[in-house]
Amino acid sequence: MRKKVTPLNEDESAKKIKDITISALNEMDGATLYNASHKANEPTVQEYWLKEYKGQTFKFYGEDGMGLITHILFTFDKVTKLDKNKTILIGTVIFNDTQISGDGIIVNFEKGEVRYHERGNRYSYSLETDNRTAPLWNGLLEQLKMALDNRKSSK
Repeated sequence: MRKKVTPLNEDESAKKIKDITISALNEMDGATLYNASHKANEPTVQEYWLKEYKGQTFKFYGEDGMGLITHILFTFDKVTKLDKNKTILIGTVIFNDTQISGDGIIVNFEKGEVRYHERGNRYSYSLETDNRTAPLWNGLLEQLKMALDNRKSSK
């Protein structure tokens, strides 16, 4: 029985390798990819294992500086710090229908808190997830927890 050999030029070969690699990486979850490709002290691995969440908008409720209930929309872009006490998620934040710049959404896994801190302001807002975006938000948090747990076990 003869095997059929298809000659590939350098560009075709490189494209084939790239496609196969991307396909394999896309099938991994956060913990597996983190373990396979990063040192324990590096904070984030977001290109592949968070791609499902990048660009997604999450809705939160919180209290503004005057004690009024307000809504906050957060469109996730990336993680700048990954730590059990302070994980920082960066993206677009819309506070009461106004886009504002801030330090991002801060997740404290130890206390089970989600907060928003407005840059240049002393206020930090405690956030509650809207039920409509809660399943997707919880999925993002699970991926982050897996990366944290995996980092602990690899030390």
